[in-house]
Amino acid sequence: MVELIRLMAGTVIALGLGFWAWRTRGATLGGSALGYLIALWYLYEPAPPAPGLQFLSEEQFAALMWSVTPLPGPGYPEFALAAGAVVAHAHAHRVRPWHVLAVVGFGGALWDPMAILLCLAALVLAGYELHARRPGVWYALMLVGVWLWLGEAFDGWFIAVDPPDEGSFTMVSATAVSFDHVDLDELALAVVVAVGLAVLAWRRRNVVVLLTSAAYLAGAFAVESGSLRIPAGLVVLAGAAVAFATAAPWTTRTAGRWAGTPGRRPGP
Repeated sequence: MVELIRLMAGTVIALGLGFWAWRTRGATLGGSALGYLIALWYLYEPAPPAPGLQFLSEEQFAALMWSVTPLPGPGYPEFALAAGAVVAHAHAHRVRPWHVLAVVGFGGALWDPMAILLCLAALVLAGYELHARRPGVWYALMLVGVWLWLGEAFDGWFIAVDPPDEGSFTMVSATAVSFDHVDLDELALAVVVAVGLAVLAWRRRNVVVLLTSAAYLAGAFAVESGSLRIPAGLVVLAGAAVAFATAAPWTTRTAGRWAGTPGRRPGP
């Protein structure tokens, strides 16, 4: 039922984007809406059929419903919209390397979840480019948050050994295994990261970084205790967003004068 509601809501959103593209004559927006609609319907996974349906047998009904195999992967058709937004940004500005990485990453994520690594690389490159125009502690927070999120995402997978008679290795998900103990190594690493962020906050006199450090440490303890399932690394990424939003905008000056105001000295 939830998948069906998401399918219907996504169809309405795609039609709205298509109407917006027609009003604005935007080819990129129209292509994004079409790609989102295709990915939405192709990634849709219907409920398994019930045994038998009136005059159709279970095998016939299953062959009719599952004639198209959904694409493997995370199943997020919104990646098509993200790729379209990157293409629109590249069209409005110069095409840069992070544009290519982001488009390939978002498009490839519809097939392979590992393509998210390209999106993270694009995020780091785009942040570095923006940091040159608007420096601040937000970029350091973003690097730490990306690193933490990446480690927590891949920590959910581990190598499990099959019985000795087979002697092979199988990759399984740790989400299906429950642990009743606290990993002290991860808590120690969380304390080190929090202390490092606190030192950065003290050197930069930045309250946002200090609050991010405290929230990350509390989130790490909550995750390890099992009371919170959200990765604690997302707390640092949220702190980076807040630090960027509250940072002073970059001001252009040329030879002691405000750019765009000839003959006027800087000052009130």
